[in-house]
Amino acid sequence: MSSEDRLEEALSAYNTKISNLERLGDSDELLEAYINRGTVLMMMEFFTAAESDFEEAVESILIRERKDIPVDLGLFIRAYENRGQLSCDVDNPRMLEDYKRIIERLPELRNGTRYFTTKDIVIMCINCAEDLLDCQYGEYAIPFLDKALEVLKGKHDAWAENRFMDVCGIKAEALKTMRRFDESIGMYDDAIKIGERLLYEGNIDDPYLLTLCYMYRGDVYDALRDDENALKDHIDACGSLEEMVNNGASENKKLLTDLCQDIASRLMDMGRIEQAEKYLLKGMRYGLPEMEEAIGALGIPRPDDEDDGFY
Repeated sequence: MSSEDRLEEALSAYNTKISNLERLGDSDELLEAYINRGTVLMMMEFFTAAESDFEEAVESILIRERKDIPVDLGLFIRAYENRGQLSCDVDNPRMLEDYKRIIERLPELRNGTRYFTTKDIVIMCINCAEDLLDCQYGEYAIPFLDKALEVLKGKHDAWAENRFMDVCGIKAEALKTMRRFDESIGMYDDAIKIGERLLYEGNIDDPYLLTLCYMYRGDVYDALRDDENALKDHIDACGSLEEMVNNGASENKKLLTDLCQDIASRLMDMGRIEQAEKYLLKGMRYGLPEMEEAIGALGIPRPDDEDDGFY
């Protein structure tokens, strides 16, 4: 049976279940059925219908709260998480309001809550934090990231350590948007430290994330006007990305060339012309016309393709 057939079968089963449960009145079982059918509809990309189910789930939660009836934590979070995910838009404040409702109950959330293992908690927190950052609500991403770090504490398997690196990097970015630059650098330090070890051990999930951490920490040093550390981090990002491009792990030659040009510009501003020329030439080797133009403007001859002396 194909995945599409399985989704159709699940949808049919939930349609029948909800029809039967609605005749019996409100219940946890009906609330859960709305959430599960909405999830199936979302997977089938029937977003309007999915949103309607999550609206029903949230309305059920609000009615219970008005009556001082306890609401199961797992059902509460799933309802607001899924409705918020469908509202992820910088011009739609409902996503923020839905995620703020989750923040209210994050301290209660733990492994074994309905729907949530430790991994589920971490993934949910990362997803919500990324949505909030994308929509420029960085300060509200922090509680989700702190929760993820809390549940990852003391876990040293490869999956947990890779997620720890992810969360530290995302938190660093959130802190940067809040102009808390020293704290941002501290989080990037933690992400880079574990990322370098995972890379050395061959356990890193995505080396590109380590490249981005170097680059973004360099941007924070820029904001602090620490030119030397900014340059060092961008050189490390360039070296990391160049290795990935050369071994076929990345095709992002545009970013590599931009980094080369950025580093060359920084070096020229520092009066280190010979080093600047090497980065301009290195960028040109990746074949982007804008680098040839930049080098031509400096009057530097194009290197022979077999000349690797500038590496």
